[in-house]
Amino acid sequence: MSEKAYEWFEKGADAYKKGRLEEALEYYERALEINPQFARAWNSKGTILAAMNEIKEALKCFDHAVKNDKGLSEAWINKGALLYSLGDRESSDEALGCFDHALQLDPKNAEAYYGKGMVLNSLGRHEEALEYLDKALENKPHYLEALTGKGVIAYGLEKLEEALESFNRALEINPDLYLSWHNKGLVLGRLGKMEEAVESFNRALEINKNHAESWVNKGRALKVLGQDEEASKCFQEAIKINPNLKEIIPD
Repeated sequence: MSEKAYEWFEKGADAYKKGRLEEALEYYERALEINPQFARAWNSKGTILAAMNEIKEALKCFDHAVKNDKGLSEAWINKGALLYSLGDRESSDEALGCFDHALQLDPKNAEAYYGKGMVLNSLGRHEEALEYLDKALENKPHYLEALTGKGVIAYGLEKLEEALESFNRALEINPDLYLSWHNKGLVLGRLGKMEEAVESFNRALEINKNHAESWVNKGRALKVLGQDEEASKCFQEAIKINPNLKEIIPD
């Protein structure tokens, strides 16, 4: 490893942490000019290009990274995450292979379990997805994305108590997750706990008063509780934010 290449790499990492992406990209490219086999620099360059929505170039960088270091699990995970974000079936299938590579290299890698779980969910394999998110949480119990993802999938599978536990755990870690308060409210509503559901929607709106779906679902819960006037006010707030919601708001 060239000492100069590593110096440029470290400068790139520092610039990246400070949000200076163009500067970081330049530093990584300088490192690669000195050492074209520098796998970590290829991986980091790919991460920046992905953030800039340069998808094809980012994928090429991740390919260079794993070509030069087949044991670099982070590059497999980054490539898998980027492929998953494309949303098509072929890319999703390829993403599964990337996460499998990462797990072969590191069987306790929570990010790889999470990534594979989310891809499986997108492919309609919800039960399998839940298993992989559980494995992610076994290895990283405070993994927020896995907790919230598990909550959403469990809710869709009508595993309401499991979903509620996941959102509660996420909110213990970070009480400012308005989407988790909203989703918790949905679960409580399905469990028939309307007053608690309203409280959850209120918490979501305290954090983000412009979250139209929280206004809609708070209104629905209030309507079930017989508080029609308050429900109507919630629906009006939702329509102010998103006029298209008028079509789904109950009379």
